[in-house]
Amino acid sequence: MTKLDFSFGNAVFHFLRMGDSRGFLLRFTLVYGLIALVISVISTALQWPLYEIYLRMFTEGDGDFAGYTDEINAASLNANLVSLVLMPVALGVWVIFEAASQRRFMRGDGFGLRLGADEGRIAVVGLIWIALLIAAYIGFAILVAIVAGLAFAFGGAGVGIAMLVLVMLAGFGAFLWLFARLSPAGALTIRDQQIRFFEAWRVTKGRTWTLFLAYLMLFLIAAVIVLVFYGLLGGLAFVQLLPVLEEGVTPTPAQFVGVITQPAFWGPAVLIFLLMSLFNGLFVHALGGPAALAAKHDPDWLGPDSVPEVFT
Repeated sequence: MTKLDFSFGNAVFHFLRMGDSRGFLLRFTLVYGLIALVISVISTALQWPLYEIYLRMFTEGDGDFAGYTDEINAASLNANLVSLVLMPVALGVWVIFEAASQRRFMRGDGFGLRLGADEGRIAVVGLIWIALLIAAYIGFAILVAIVAGLAFAFGGAGVGIAMLVLVMLAGFGAFLWLFARLSPAGALTIRDQQIRFFEAWRVTKGRTWTLFLAYLMLFLIAAVIVLVFYGLLGGLAFVQLLPVLEEGVTPTPAQFVGVITQPAFWGPAVLIFLLMSLFNGLFVHALGGPAALAAKHDPDWLGPDSVPEVFT
């Protein structure tokens, strides 16, 4: 494998610049996208009672919540339980694909999904990430409550809202910086065949801001593409509602629900969701690129020759 120089451009586009002679990227994207779509369909089917209540609320009750509160509360509880059941499945899918992704980056492997030692170690890395996220969320929630409370109490609504926005932006920046600092954990774990997490702090020393900007760029690109997908869905609904809009009449909730439940809407919508799922697969692999590049530039690593031949 050719080791690229560590730079902003190489970090962002590492998933493209390391070569793809074995068709890894296409296979990874297709399989991940299809699995993600299947999970989404299963999740929607299991939570359909809640959606069905909302449909009835808009078609029969004209959007009035009053007569549906008890049904919605009961269905919401079941939907939350379904989400809890599916969470380990989603985590398992992430573990398998993250291991496959980093094997490609760190060892040049072709596409292959399996359950083995790599996946077990990546699962531990994922659990550490979850624990850190929970701790960060709790700490951030406490900070927001304190700052917003003081700002609203002493500065009024305007100052309070402004401080709340600033604190949330600062919190996002701090999280992204911490994510960049520890991001090579998975790559190091695959590289060394041992659980490595906080060792990533040493590897990213002097490279944090480059990684920060690389991840910021990737998230911005992803946000724009996702907005385009949702824009296509919105445009599709608008086209279906055009006959009503041309009459100068505001569509009723029942008319809107009628439009989005028609095959003329769902046919193209399914295709858009499929493309979104495929993009998610591409993004998952791309997101591992900056971390892998940083791991390859670890000054204490002896290089690919230090990895047993079976893994090179």
